Amino acid sequence: MNRAAQLDKCFNNILRGKVPADARSYPLLLEVICTQQDPATCINKIVESSHGSNAVQAAMRHNTSSQFLNDTATKLLLYLFRAPNLGDVLDHLLTAIVDPPIFWSAFSQAFDQGELNEPAQEAFAVLLLRLMSLTMGNTSSYRDVAKKPSTLTRLLNSSQQTVKDIGYCIEDILSTFNSGAPTAAVGGPGGRHDNDFVDFREISILPTADKILCQQLPFSRPSSVLEDPDGEETRTADYLDNTFHLLREEMLHEMREELQPALGKKKGRHRGLIIDDVTLEGVYSGTDDRKTRWGIKLKCKDDFKSMKNVPDKQRKHYLEKDPVGVKILKHQSLVCVLSGNQILSLATVHRVEALLAQKPPVSSDPIRLIQIDTAIFAFDPVLKALQNTQFILLSEELLFWKDGNLIGSASVTATEITRPLAMNPSASLLAGLTQRLSLIQGPPGTGKSFIGALLAKAIHDHTEQKILVVCYTNHALDQFLEDLMKIGIPDTHIARLGGRANAQVAHLGVAGKKEHVTRSKADWTIIDNLKNSSGFHCDSLEDAMDRFIASKIDFKDVLMYIDKKGKPVDAEELIFQWSRGFGAGQFKDEPNIRQAADIWGMPPDARQKMLEQWKSEIRKTILEEICTLGKNYNECQDQLTRKFREGMVATLMGNRIIGCTMTGAAKFAQDILEEAGEILESHVLTAMGESTSQMILIGDHKQLRPKVNNYKLTVEKGDGFELNRSLFERLVLRGFPHENSDSPTPKLTYPDLTDAAKTQGHDDIRGIQNNFIFIDHTHPEDNDPRIANRGDGASSLSKQNTYEVEMVWKIVRYLAQQGYGTDKLVVFTPYLGQLSMLRDVLKRDNDPVLNVLC
Repeated sequence: MNRAAQLDKCFNNILRGKVPADARSYPLLLEVICTQQDPATCINKIVESSHGSNAVQAAMRHNTSSQFLNDTATKLLLYLFRAPNLGDVLDHLLTAIVDPPIFWSAFSQAFDQGELNEPAQEAFAVLLLRLMSLTMGNTSSYRDVAKKPSTLTRLLNSSQQTVKDIGYCIEDILSTFNSGAPTAAVGGPGGRHDNDFVDFREISILPTADKILCQQLPFSRPSSVLEDPDGEETRTADYLDNTFHLLREEMLHEMREELQPALGKKKGRHRGLIIDDVTLEGVYSGTDDRKTRWGIKLKCKDDFKSMKNVPDKQRKHYLEKDPVGVKILKHQSLVCVLSGNQILSLATVHRVEALLAQKPPVSSDPIRLIQIDTAIFAFDPVLKALQNTQFILLSEELLFWKDGNLIGSASVTATEITRPLAMNPSASLLAGLTQRLSLIQGPPGTGKSFIGALLAKAIHDHTEQKILVVCYTNHALDQFLEDLMKIGIPDTHIARLGGRANAQVAHLGVAGKKEHVTRSKADWTIIDNLKNSSGFHCDSLEDAMDRFIASKIDFKDVLMYIDKKGKPVDAEELIFQWSRGFGAGQFKDEPNIRQAADIWGMPPDARQKMLEQWKSEIRKTILEEICTLGKNYNECQDQLTRKFREGMVATLMGNRIIGCTMTGAAKFAQDILEEAGEILESHVLTAMGESTSQMILIGDHKQLRPKVNNYKLTVEKGDGFELNRSLFERLVLRGFPHENSDSPTPKLTYPDLTDAAKTQGHDDIRGIQNNFIFIDHTHPEDNDPRIANRGDGASSLSKQNTYEVEMVWKIVRYLAQQGYGTDKLVVFTPYLGQLSMLRDVLKRDNDPVLNVLC
């Protein structure tokens, strides 16, 4: 048998567990891996084996000498990096190699001290960037390595262009963490409550009770700070930090507005469900065949009012189908848990109809739930995406563009289209096809959507680029996708994310498309390992929760707690005596008792207080165990979700055009964003994927701004936070070149458009100077807490403006005096609150014309 055959035999025997990997076989194992013809196949074989990853891990940390790092270790890493598109499978193996960090510490130290040769330097650089870019787990330790001045300097000053380019990528990632915020002591982030941290990535999306009760103003920067030339070094990190804080404060504002009436701190009626007397029942982690992230189960004392007369067999159907039943504790809705009027926690609902349909047992615990209408689902994906953002694509245009700068060119252009356009120019089309970032602006009816469809058609037909179409609403998305099909793009090339699609585009949904994914044995090995770990953590979690609920802490538990070594004490007589205020009895003359005279001298009430403190600490220890186990379980579930979502991702990537709303884009190319003038900047930022090479913003910043409910954060308030200033408007105001859609579009779309005869020859309106009048005022709007705008999922309150209502009332009265009856007068308003107030005002008027208008 020749050497190659011997090596292959050794390799296969180790993977099958026939031969244990040891110090003698480690060099052979690493050598034979590098001789395998196909790196991808080899890595899959290692990962799918129950012994493979552990063997490679042991081999890589067995020898950390400079010679090993520069030779065998480097050859292995460079071999592994040759495998294309392995994703999680390669990450799984690399994570095994560097964690625990025995090899990694030696490798990074050798690079830092200049002990690595050029191939080893390249291997280190590629590995560091890959570890910093991991999507699961904590990558802060790898950033700490990259942040060392000596490490970053060596990368950027390398004589190898590959290493230098990687250094620039690493520097770009680090820039998103290098904030210029002041310290907490002088008003910076961190330290206000138990969920306020300097690094916004550590902040829990849902607020804690401390945050809700905190009276200190949250940390936020005015937008002008981000334009400061002296802050360019930290601008990227400051921008991400501020975008997160402002959007989260908007979410918290809605929560406070909902909670205050329920807590009696503000006049008004709370419209959400209130459930009194609930008790903790245990852990919920899904069903055996469909696990979820963990949560707690609560039992109600009384049945829901609307369900008291529902027959037992119909209860589940009532919750799933009845118009009233489906609104009871909606899935992903927010609830506040209180004891009396003291806020304990906020949580989201995981709706399980089978559990809700059960008739609840009686419990007398004074705990209650208040359902809050804040649409957490509209904020959560975007906020999490901001926390996970490691670099900002197109940052030169979005953050650092100055008047006179050249705009970057699109990486791929449809030359068959752009060359003729250059001869007979349509500025908006040419910009959309040639620039990395383009803005197309125009008022309603000027063909912005048609320009967008033409751009998508050109990119689809003449390049291989994938297009992500993002719109503000489902209605706008459906309309745009219909335009794409009408213009000749096959529906088989289009996928639509999300629900609530109209009949014309419903078939584009991902659920109706066949998955395009084939999982390897290595993938299934990772999945099986995660399921096993998840099951272990879940069982431990349920056990810990059961112990906490029982809370039968006896003297033995207390003795185990106060004994530093954690060993139980056999006799319980002394603590029994002590807890009841008695003396030590027959043990009073023992040396240990004499040395603890101060303890035995404590009065009975102090002894009880101390005993309760010990019991509380024991419960706290169990709670900490529950939190740790829950965190480990959730990490497994998140990785499993990500693995199984690969099928949907592959299905999406099998299409050339993917359409979604802003929330869908944050959950999951080349971007076309419709109605960009009405979209919050945070939503545009998180819609960009890692491979985004070009973005086209289509909208009109002179129409409606993005909707924000916290007036203090708006442009109109004037405090400088400007949350409702869209990215589109910000770039236009900065002077970024933008093209108008109104000049070329009529020629392209409606060359023979003329006014209909019935629109001509009308008399001028009596009593006014012009037939079109636009009125501008500075009176802010107020809110009507009685009426919710059902069409707006992100707002719990409708809009109204008292000043405008009074003005409309006077205008209507005046026009009635000019002889116009109800058949000639129409008042339009987009808000239910405004409509309600208009009706109230007009009804109060005794004029018969105004009464009829109501």
